[in-house]
Amino acid sequence: MSVVGERYRIHANGHPPRPIKLTRFKKYKFMGGIVMEPKIMERPAFKVAGYALRTTSENGQNVRDIPKFWEEYLRLEKGKHLHSQPNVVSDAEYGICFDMSMETNSFNYYIGVEVSDFSGLDPQFQTTEIPAATYAVFTTPPTERSKLSDQIQSTWAYIYNEWFPNSAYEFAQGCADFELYDERCLRDTGCVMEIWIPIG
Repeated sequence: MSVVGERYRIHANGHPPRPIKLTRFKKYKFMGGIVMEPKIMERPAFKVAGYALRTTSENGQNVRDIPKFWEEYLRLEKGKHLHSQPNVVSDAEYGICFDMSMETNSFNYYIGVEVSDFSGLDPQFQTTEIPAATYAVFTTPPTERSKLSDQIQSTWAYIYNEWFPNSAYEFAQGCADFELYDERCLRDTGCVMEIWIPIG
């Protein structure tokens, strides 16, 4: 049995997967296709340095705060200073959600880069280590760069409103979900990014 098949057997909730009703997906503003199934991938622990924001999902506040956070990051070209730091692993950037408070629904959101070591970093940067986990990895449908933000929000809504309730998986507690932005999100057309969800 494959790794994915074995994980399904272990985590299955006692009944076959429910059939997917495609009409349900009309409410998601996907362009260029529907995200149906993620890739299941293992990833070891990794270190991140970057800028942090505390926000909350109450009344959709995070949906307003996070795009503004990115807008400021891009407008002020903060990425140049971030990528000039020692020990940066690649050009990819991460948007990471973690430290969720169940009482207030608040959480930390990082814009950061992977680093091999925290030594020598500008002290203004926040640092954290993302634990090893198994992830469901979703790729947003290809779109124009100007419409990527809409695709990202629609994909997040699909994951938590449709995919999780109809899957055999649960969110892995103590882990972090994150957005991965690499060279593919810089295309004028066919622009995509990935959303990594820790599962158990």
